[in-house]
Amino acid sequence: MFTVKPVSNSRQEILIEAVQGLGETLVSGQVRGDRYVVGQRWGRN
Repeated sequence: MFTVKPVSNSRQEILIEAVQGLGETLVSGQVRGDRYVVGQRWGRN
């Protein structure tokens, strides 16, 4: 999970990449994970 979206450098979005099982296959580039981009709320009005 990245708390800052790496490509756009946006602090308003969180990028989550997920795979079934251990994350090593994602990190090593053996598989492509499911990608979720989630808007981030800071609790400010």
